[in-house]
Amino acid sequence: MEKAIPIHGVQFTKSIIAPLKIRHILNEEYIYFDEIQFWTYNDFTNFVNQNVDYFINNDEIKKCDSIAVYTSQSHNTMEVFNIKLLISALYFCKRLTDTHELKEKFISGYIKKLERLGRVHNHTKLVAIANEVYNNQENEFFKNYMLDGYWTAEYISCDKWYIKLGNSKLTRDDFDRSIVRCFSSTLCDEYDRQAEFVPRVVRIEPDEIFISKLSILLNKINGQDEYSKKLKAVLKIYYEVLEEINIDTLIILYGTILESLLLKRTEQNAQKVRVAVRSACIVADKQCKDRKTFIANTISYMYTYRNQIVHEGKSFLELDDEVTLSRILRSTKHVIYFIIKYIIENNINSVDEIISVVENNLASDDLENGQDYITFRKGDSVEIIYIED
Repeated sequence: MEKAIPIHGVQFTKSIIAPLKIRHILNEEYIYFDEIQFWTYNDFTNFVNQNVDYFINNDEIKKCDSIAVYTSQSHNTMEVFNIKLLISALYFCKRLTDTHELKEKFISGYIKKLERLGRVHNHTKLVAIANEVYNNQENEFFKNYMLDGYWTAEYISCDKWYIKLGNSKLTRDDFDRSIVRCFSSTLCDEYDRQAEFVPRVVRIEPDEIFISKLSILLNKINGQDEYSKKLKAVLKIYYEVLEEINIDTLIILYGTILESLLLKRTEQNAQKVRVAVRSACIVADKQCKDRKTFIANTISYMYTYRNQIVHEGKSFLELDDEVTLSRILRSTKHVIYFIIKYIIENNINSVDEIISVVENNLASDDLENGQDYITFRKGDSVEIIYIED
């Protein structure tokens, strides 16, 4: 039987299909594909007018931004997990699509410049040179790390999605669904500040580029390699990061996501160092050492927050000044995006391949130990948040 679940916060210009491989919760050997669909609300209402008894919960659906349609599974918790996973996948594909035009425009212009100079005639080599220059001069991470969002071709797009499943929209009364703000010099009541809350509805146009990005990501998470499983697990967690529920939870989830992406199961020691170094070498792969140091220091700094919350029972209010805390968390969120982007675009299949990337960067930077990228030590100045390029 088919089921439908209302979604608030994301709207499609046309309905799309997202095939997802599902393992039965009670029988792990039973694996099947469900072509989970995201319908526009108009497509849904037009369909049910002609097919009144098609959905199990047809009468329960009220006005919403979009509808997820899927085959009823063995446990409704798994149904919700899979919808959350796919919403996270949609976020990454939208961001990849939004920034695609920026890179393509730069590369096209740079190739024309090289062709005018007549120095290189091989097109493949021209593209490789243009890509390298883009990564060094127009690097997306360093343009975005302090922004509450990311650069697109025309404007800055927010990287927070106010998503809610079910019949009711996210409102100012949903305190547990929107991030707890940092301290304020005005000390105004939190409920009064919530009155200004205006949930954004993300509009997705499933054009050729978007569908291509989505197909690549779905093929990856539906695969059999190590990162198919890792990405599937991480995307389920990322849904909570996407909503940014509260700062304490956010910090813990950031650490969990990074460890899930970058560590083997057997790597139980020096997790902070491994995660910081691998993050740096992926996000700033083949770039200057200073950029890797900046990223490694940022992730190390973020781990001091995590450890204070987990091991010392502190809340975010006790961690740091508002500006530093905000910048470190913003930077970490962008790091996570770029790691996932790197894994997808380079078709990384195992953590060993990530370790190889680290080794190559160590060799190019003439370092013997990845820990040398980390210059931050607990208690040091917070000036690690700045970088001169």
